[in-house]
Amino acid sequence: MWNWRGINKGSTRLNPEQYVGLVVRIIRNRHARDVIQRAGDILGDRAERIGPIDLGRNVLRSWCTRVCRAYSRPPLVTGLSLELATALGDHSASVTVDKYLSVGGRPLPTTVSQASARAQWFSESAGYAGVRVGWSSRSGRIMLQVIAPDDLECIYASDDPTEPTIIRHRAMRDIGGKPVEVVEVYDLTDLDSPSYRVLAAGESGEDYTELIHGRTFDGAGYLAEWSLADGTPYHPIVMRGHPDH
Repeated sequence: MWNWRGINKGSTRLNPEQYVGLVVRIIRNRHARDVIQRAGDILGDRAERIGPIDLGRNVLRSWCTRVCRAYSRPPLVTGLSLELATALGDHSASVTVDKYLSVGGRPLPTTVSQASARAQWFSESAGYAGVRVGWSSRSGRIMLQVIAPDDLECIYASDDPTEPTIIRHRAMRDIGGKPVEVVEVYDLTDLDSPSYRVLAAGESGEDYTELIHGRTFDGAGYLAEWSLADGTPYHPIVMRGHPDH
């Protein structure tokens, strides 16, 4: 069921959480400990006698590079104003802009293309990824943050199996001058009463929302931040792919 890309065919099967975590570590080249542990599991004491393990090649990254290169050309988009393209952070060359303009559109803004490319690495290898859409007061631009799948948990509890009702995002927040691991929870189970909360990671689940933001985001408070023109609430985290895939 979870053998998405053939990486989980060994004698030791991984559960979904372990599988996604391993894939993310390999993509980020942070899997040396996993390789050493696996060598010890297979070879036992002989692992210490074969010398240093060569980690110079990363087959999964090479595969992602080849697959994702096919999508490296920015898509053509229509109805995109210059103002919005600027707010998104477009750095396309004027020659490229003119070429796309000749067929009635613009190239997808650079920051969107870059975020999409990073998210694609995770979605191709682990099955899904997230992109958080926000606003940067420092740059005065729309901000796109790619979220690795091992930092995401999605719950699908509606009649639409493709749209998550709850998204839980594991992140780090500064609380009292110290980095603290938290879980940001966007809950749209009830569209008339949506909520966003920042909870302590772990069993305590202490609510840090007001401590961090100085306010809460329940009901009308959520709608003021993340809602469409008709008042429908939405998740600021866009999912690419589906965890079941």
